[in-house]
Amino acid sequence: MKKFMPEKYKTIMTSEEAARLKELMTDVVEYGTGTALSGESYTVAGKTGTAEYSSDKSRSHSWFVGFSNVENPELVVSVVVEGADDSGARAVPIAKQILNTYYYQ
Repeated sequence: MKKFMPEKYKTIMTSEEAARLKELMTDVVEYGTGTALSGESYTVAGKTGTAEYSSDKSRSHSWFVGFSNVENPELVVSVVVEGADDSGARAVPIAKQILNTYYYQ
């Protein structure tokens, strides 16, 4: 049986770049479109957005991707609301339900 071992390919970003990205994603939750996720007993860093899916520019999917326990990441959440036709913030309440279920139940 042949065994394959992982090998390092490339470095995606420096540790300084990763720290800055985490800071920006934390700001989205503390001050931006993801504020519905702030104020819980857990911390979250994330990014909201929309993705157009047709030539009709008003048709879009809403999405959120983020992680909890920011200083020691514990859980990653990715939510896509198909056909939301509005801001990426539409996916945030769903992410909050997932995280609340994980942390409070």
